[in-house]
Amino acid sequence: MLGAYMLFTPDGGVSQGYLAGWLVVLYLGFSMVALSLAGWGASLAASYHERCRLFAWEQAATVVGAIVVLLAPVLLAPPNAGGPALMGRLIVGVTLVSVLLIGLGAPEVLPPRRQEAGRLRWRDFTRLISQPTVRRLLAADLLFTLAPGLTSPLYLFFFRQARGYSADEANLMLLLFIVGNLFGVPLWAAAANRFGKHSALIAAAGCYAIAQAAIVVLPSHSTEIMAPAMFAAGAIMGALVYLVRAMIADVADEVRLDLGQDRVSLLYGLFTGTAKIGTSTMVFVSFLILHQLGFNPAPDAANTAEALRGVGLVYGVAPVIMVLLGVLVLAGYRLDARRHAEIRAALDARDAALLAAQTP
Repeated sequence: MLGAYMLFTPDGGVSQGYLAGWLVVLYLGFSMVALSLAGWGASLAASYHERCRLFAWEQAATVVGAIVVLLAPVLLAPPNAGGPALMGRLIVGVTLVSVLLIGLGAPEVLPPRRQEAGRLRWRDFTRLISQPTVRRLLAADLLFTLAPGLTSPLYLFFFRQARGYSADEANLMLLLFIVGNLFGVPLWAAAANRFGKHSALIAAAGCYAIAQAAIVVLPSHSTEIMAPAMFAAGAIMGALVYLVRAMIADVADEVRLDLGQDRVSLLYGLFTGTAKIGTSTMVFVSFLILHQLGFNPAPDAANTAEALRGVGLVYGVAPVIMVLLGVLVLAGYRLDARRHAEIRAALDARDAALLAAQTP
């Protein structure tokens, strides 16, 4: 809350040090909240399908929150009258109310298995990586994260300069992408409940590869065609996020059964850290590629046809390759609903024995 307030409501001009320092504060707090929320969700929903539904609702709430924050300045603030400040105050206010509601109205009952967590050591990361299911899902998640991590920095360059859309049209496409994410959540949740989370994730990755490739080959400045394509891509993209989060909770149960330790929060921290490293690396890689292509990112720059074609290829081809590699990594994934039910039965039996031993 403090980081958001200082960044969105600065007192006059600020330095690079000011921005860097408060960004660290903001993302430090955000990471703590996100990890706590993910670990809590994995504890609240114990069964395979309950987790799919819970994380689907969480993804939908995340998208709604993003839309509200983005639209608040447009709907509530007069033109050129402190839109960013309104966004900052909205973030602070909603965060405060949410945390108070959770802290006062949703007390958490700690089951006996929490005592298995023990003291956290650096070698615990190595033990987690040694688990085959953790390695497979971690690699797939990294590849699924690298794909949008590469396209995000190139978004405006692709739509504005390579495809000739105006700023308003490009913003509209982005909004449709975000809204599509919201509408796609229940569809992929239903698919995950019917066919299994890993099967739905593989299908979503394949559909995303097709949608991303289609966006690149569509004619330039064709809003009537591009708009539904971006909506469809957004409806698919959300599945690559929340299905992995739901699957991490299942992997945490397998880890607890194999290693005898509750490491759900450590697992989410490992996946979040890897994703952040991958995303930040892709920002550097994307601009390095643009430089090698001879592309000038200035809004009014006159770029060659080859440079603009290169932007389109990087925006479309590279993410498709990454996502398809993620599909290959997931081939052979075995932690399905049946296997998870077996794991939960073994854990519940062990928890019952532990509770009986603790009861005087």
